[in-house]
Amino acid sequence: MARLSAIERDVLPEEQRRFFDAVRWIRRRPVSGPFIVAMNSSPELAARIAHLGHYFHARGQADESILLMRVRSFVSVIGSRALDAPYEWAAWINWALEAGVPQETVDDVREGRTPRGLTAEDRLVADFCTQLFSADHRVRDATFDAALARFGVQGLVELVVTIGYFAMIALPLNAFEMEMSAEQKSQRKPFAPLPVGGRPWTEADGAERSLPPISGSELMSRGLPVRLAGRCSAALLELRPA
Repeated sequence: MARLSAIERDVLPEEQRRFFDAVRWIRRRPVSGPFIVAMNSSPELAARIAHLGHYFHARGQADESILLMRVRSFVSVIGSRALDAPYEWAAWINWALEAGVPQETVDDVREGRTPRGLTAEDRLVADFCTQLFSADHRVRDATFDAALARFGVQGLVELVVTIGYFAMIALPLNAFEMEMSAEQKSQRKPFAPLPVGGRPWTEADGAERSLPPISGSELMSRGLPVRLAGRCSAALLELRPA
């Protein structure tokens, strides 16, 4: 059950209602998910987050990001799994499939298996994202250099900021246990939900939750202790950027 409830427009001070309207106008949808969270703090903050989100997904309008939707949506798949973010997974998974991420790749990432169907670019993005999410939160020189050669400075900056954007959205959703409504789910093509094992704030045994790796080639060489969470396999994934 969500820890926050939606704030109706009419209960906001008159001067704050324009931000509520901006969120609906930018997203062309009702206020939901991370915007409910932000609206409970600051309607202006919610509007600014919505404006930033439009940069990463223009919802049918001209793209603003220079990264292909295939790359951005694959980052969302990795980020959702890495952060155990079922809401974000539900929001982006169909977009990822529509952008060309193979179903078998999505299924493997969801279940913690070695992903199949990856392009050389996918493998590079997976390595980059996983290294940044894992352990010391740094990217190895070889991976950084390969990503720089592939995307250029501007594209690489956007890749990193895209990862950060998904983390910014996922963490409030997780903290406040936001869930998609039945109406939201009905507007999406059927998809397999992201399995998340346990709730760290309620588990009596105090079991440690740990980050599920998406790519393990560089991590394994450094001897980093990376384990899978939930029902995922404990295998490290052997992916190497081309």
